[in-house]
Amino acid sequence: FCRNSAQIGHADFVKDEFIYIKLLIEDGLYKVFTAGWIDQYLFVQSVMSACRSGKFEWAEKFIEEHKHELIKEVREQYTNYAYITLNLRRGRFEDALHYISKCRNVDSGDKLNIKVFEFNAYYELGYYDELKALADSANHMLKNDKFFSAVEKANYKLYVTAISRLMDYKCKVGSRYKDPGFLHELKDFINSNKMRNKQWLLQKIEELKSEESV
Repeated sequence: FCRNSAQIGHADFVKDEFIYIKLLIEDGLYKVFTAGWIDQYLFVQSVMSACRSGKFEWAEKFIEEHKHELIKEVREQYTNYAYITLNLRRGRFEDALHYISKCRNVDSGDKLNIKVFEFNAYYELGYYDELKALADSANHMLKNDKFFSAVEKANYKLYVTAISRLMDYKCKVGSRYKDPGFLHELKDFINSNKMRNKQWLLQKIEELKSEESV
């Protein structure tokens, strides 16, 4: 519950989650059941939690000091994931794309997450053509994929639709940006459907609204 609330963005839970993870890491409690190794999911979650709390220096130091504790088979991949997360949160989107490009032979379960990272970076950088090409690639992958469930595919397709529309509006492509009710309709679309990265999408809508009101 605490972790889910932190991911949604509840301030108290964000703070509490980081305090818990910081204690777990700095006191070495994570080693009790892992024979001295660090679980790859805890590794990335620690970076995410620190970034949500604005503790970027702690996150960077954590990666450098603990990446060698990842088992060899996942070390490079999850170190890349951690640096992608850190750079996206810091607003260093080109650096994030650099680490995304280093992710090769990705596990099936992580493929969609990697594409979300890539969508985020392209959106923030205003790379319209690259984002649209990625949307086509993602939809093609889902069409031929046999790993993800029908529900997961549907949720991801809705996310691709939402971020594509948002990018059209941001880059003033087509007639959508001229419609004063477009962002409100897109917000309703996002809120009424289950999809990946929902809170981030809603945040970007609010940012566009704020820019227009200035």
